[in-house]
Amino acid sequence: MAEEKQEQPQDKPKRGKKINKMSIAEVEKALEGAKSAQGGQASRYARELIRRRDILQAGKK
Repeated sequence: MAEEKQEQPQDKPKRGKKINKMSIAEVEKALEGAKSAQGGQASRYARELIRRRDILQAGKK
């Protein structure tokens, strides 16, 4: 039983990084992927990425 519990976390697929933890380079890369996969920037995911990019760019100034 203890062995089964240890194996379960290893079987889970790796999840993506949260948007608010991404760097500006990671946001740009994710935006490119979303643009090609979802056909534009109208999805909520793409809008959140754009929002995060704007926040990061404002912090650099």
